[in-house]
Amino acid sequence: MARRIRLAAALGVRAINPTFRALTPEAIALAHGLGLEVDAPDDLARMLALGVDAITTNHPRRLLALLESRRDPSNPAR
Repeated sequence: MARRIRLAAALGVRAINPTFRALTPEAIALAHGLGLEVDAPDDLARMLALGVDAITTNHPRRLLALLESRRDPSNPAR
């Protein structure tokens, strides 16, 4: 797992989605130490601007606030 995490970081990957069975505290610490997460507001905004289908985040309230700020009051469906 550590080799794959390091490879992901070397390739410029910002997040990984391994099976929970493969995770260990050491693997999580390594991934976080290499910056493999997308939780900064600017990163979340960029993902929305790109039109991604889903965002996995450790800060759902931050993402919800960003989504609310982008809501068009004239369109209740959005």
